[in-house]
Amino acid sequence: MRKTTLHWALAAALAVSASGLAAPPAAAADQAECEAGEMFDGTDCVPCPPGRYQPEAAQDDCLLADPGFFVDTSGSDAQIACPPGTFQPGAGATGCLLSDPGFFVAAQASVSPEACPPGTYQPSAGQGYCLATDPGRYAVGPAATTQTLCSAGTFQPEPAASSCTPAPPGSFVPQPGAVAFESCLPSTYQPGEGARGCVETSVGYFAPVAGAVEETPCAPGSYQPNRLSEECLTALPGHFVAEPGSAYAPACAPGSYQPAPGAAGCLLADPGHLAPNGGMAAQAACAPGSYQPDPGATACVEVSPGHFAARVAALAQTPCEPGAYQPDPGATGCLLADPGHFVARPGATAQVPCPEGWSQPAPGAAACDASAGLVGTGAGATPWVLLLAALFGVVSFVMGMRHGSDRREWNEAPWRR
Repeated sequence: MRKTTLHWALAAALAVSASGLAAPPAAAADQAECEAGEMFDGTDCVPCPPGRYQPEAAQDDCLLADPGFFVDTSGSDAQIACPPGTFQPGAGATGCLLSDPGFFVAAQASVSPEACPPGTYQPSAGQGYCLATDPGRYAVGPAATTQTLCSAGTFQPEPAASSCTPAPPGSFVPQPGAVAFESCLPSTYQPGEGARGCVETSVGYFAPVAGAVEETPCAPGSYQPNRLSEECLTALPGHFVAEPGSAYAPACAPGSYQPAPGAAGCLLADPGHLAPNGGMAAQAACAPGSYQPDPGATACVEVSPGHFAARVAALAQTPCEPGAYQPDPGATGCLLADPGHFVARPGATAQVPCPEGWSQPAPGAAACDASAGLVGTGAGATPWVLLLAALFGVVSFVMGMRHGSDRREWNEAPWRR
């Protein structure tokens, strides 16, 4: 009610009290006398209760606070907008509600909160904004209350991320919360994505550069006996590697050799040569007195009696010519028949003495000469000649026979020139 009305009512009451008379009832207030923030209840002007307000005077009711607004005191002539971080969905409110963690209210007079979008979070209530995730972290959302570390094997270089990126093939992420991946070091590789570590190369394989997505087999001619390798080893001379991905280089087998490094195979020893041991870098020539007709030999053949091999790397033995002989194996030459002896056929192992009545003054003869008096002209000489010839033939057969095989050779009779 207005102050003038109150003053008159108080004055009348005091006057009645002073005279000892009873005071008459007070006059009813008029609606027109109600101020802003008040309403006329039919009898008097009363303040608007909390939750209501009245911006105009001389009103008989109060207005409910709108959604998004509140009135927290009585007698208010205006409603108050809910500040950022709070909201109010109902009318006639005496206060506002705080946004929950994971939500925010950016503007005043809001009737509802908003969920923090993916990539942001809010751990506190009553906030007008959300926080962007840090690099190495993410928030799936909506309404995330915390940011989450990227797990090992993933990374995130940017802020405000809703997910993390798996490490690509050839790389890894060993720890959570990473902002970048690491490339696999040489000698390691990684074929998959999202890895926490890299794989060591196997024996027979290598990885020469960083960031390898697979291991590489050692090429033929090279090998690798160890794991975790950046390169392969070259096969040494005398060794070879035939297939890719080998863990070792085997030695060339006996009968073969290899002079070059990094070979995929070995060479057979040539005819006239030998490779007696495994792992040889060079073949050896057969020594004089020996020979070898076949390739891939581990030994040379010793020359037989009656034969010789004068040079190194002989492919075959050579028989002694008529007039020469050789009783021993492994010879590099033949012996000339001594004077008084002869060798009629090639390949002889012994010389034959001229029989009685025959002679040979020169060395290296293939036959003997008959003496002048041996062949008679009389009738009595013929039996003796025939007898001596027969005896000489038997001796030649026995002494000229070759050693060794079933094959038998002998020097022809001295008269066969």
